[in-house]
Amino acid sequence: MTTSIKAVSAASLVREERYTDNAAGEIIRQVPVLKDGSADPMRSEIYVGSCVLTMSNGQQLPLQFPIKAESLEEAILEWPHACNDKIEELQSNAVRSRIVNGAAVISWI
Repeated sequence: MTTSIKAVSAASLVREERYTDNAAGEIIRQVPVLKDGSADPMRSEIYVGSCVLTMSNGQQLPLQFPIKAESLEEAILEWPHACNDKIEELQSNAVRSRIVNGAAVISWI
């Protein structure tokens, strides 16, 4: 069996910077870079939020979600909204899954 390994794309490289409050979660700023490591002025920065959702049964579910922001300050303000949107998406998917499978999948706190 042959395994095909995809090469790293120099045109898609980013440097990640992580910011956290050590409580609610973190914001990851992805800064586009050129193959020499310098900032790529032709591409925009991307912000990603992450947190861990503790469910009523004690299980922990790590979440990552996009944050629409142009700066770290905006990302901080938008983080709770983006997180809530992700949770609502998961709840909606759980309801659909429950209907399809006929069983409760996720219990929310």
